[in-house]
Amino acid sequence: MAFIIGGHQRSGTTMLFYLCRRHRDLGLTGEFRCFDRLDVPFPQHVQGLQTRWYRKSFLWRIGRRQPWIFKAGGGIFLALYLSKLRSTVGDRKVCARDVEETLRWIFRKPLVGDKYPRYVFKLDTLCAVPDIKRIIIYRDARDVVSSFLFMLRTKWKDFPMAKKNPTAATIAAKWVEAVEQMERNRDSLLAIRYEEFVRNPAVGVVPLAEYLGIDPKGFRIKMVHDRSIGKSGEGLTPQERSAVLEVAGNTLARLGYPV
Repeated sequence: MAFIIGGHQRSGTTMLFYLCRRHRDLGLTGEFRCFDRLDVPFPQHVQGLQTRWYRKSFLWRIGRRQPWIFKAGGGIFLALYLSKLRSTVGDRKVCARDVEETLRWIFRKPLVGDKYPRYVFKLDTLCAVPDIKRIIIYRDARDVVSSFLFMLRTKWKDFPMAKKNPTAATIAAKWVEAVEQMERNRDSLLAIRYEEFVRNPAVGVVPLAEYLGIDPKGFRIKMVHDRSIGKSGEGLTPQERSAVLEVAGNTLARLGYPV
């Protein structure tokens, strides 16, 4: 069975990505979105994968110890994925098991998956798909909005999303939507509360390992820190903070966050 990692952007999906990527039993792609288009013919499934892979794979390889398949250039991984999947699928539609089999053949790992934050917005569909385990991480909306706005003003300022000029209120509304999808499908996924996980990763990895059926000792928990908790006090203006609470206050309270 394959697995996916999702959650509203700036909620900790990248932290989980690196944590899982370094576990000896896990093979993981980053925002390849290979579980985004299932139950469709091969050409429709792979549409856009090349662009996404070249754009994202290099980010995961720079300055890090990665499997050989990533060191030799993103094109090698993509070529292997496309050729193996095409031979497996033939003329029928692509299913999750086909993607899993292809990734396992490339990574040579017992369990494989993909991290893509926006999987959280497709949970109503993905939770009906067999052969996928779903891991969703959520975080205080105030910290999410603060971090999101900071990225839009810095590293993401030239990204298409920045051109839409999202506000604290609109980002908070998307956060609420993500949480509602998670809550509707809670019985079909593993939900991880960011703050609890990073404060005590030795405990946090236990349910994660049990859910995936792997050894918790394989996680390198020293890479996890709690220094990003509560940063919204620095990053949000009083007006932005009020806007977040107006939109997401009830949801924050329901999740047990102080408001």
